[in-house]
Amino acid sequence: AHIASLAGGTGGFSKNIPCLILVVGDLSYYVHERDRHLVYIDSSLASAQLMLAFQTLGLSTCAINWPDVDEREKALQAAVGLKTHERVIMFIAVGYADRDGQIPYSQKKGADLLLQAL
Repeated sequence: AHIASLAGGTGGFSKNIPCLILVVGDLSYYVHERDRHLVYIDSSLASAQLMLAFQTLGLSTCAINWPDVDEREKALQAAVGLKTHERVIMFIAVGYADRDGQIPYSQKKGADLLLQAL
């Protein structure tokens, strides 16, 4: 729960996460300036496939954004022993969904209402 709470935005559910995966990219594999974003792209593509694989096993997942905040980076590095060239990309919470749980719903504005504003 402590590690999950470092991400921020997890206050309401960090204690309910049975399994937390840290997706970590190794910056030492991306040596050229032009490749600086590839660690995020590669990690995100791999994470999407991992989340789909969990779904086939009956497990639910939740991608948790990792903020680019220095103090949180240092706290996480200390907590899990990351090296300076290892960059946390995101967290993935994994578990079995509550069968009676509900999915949040947000009513979207219709096109007619949006076009009136123009």
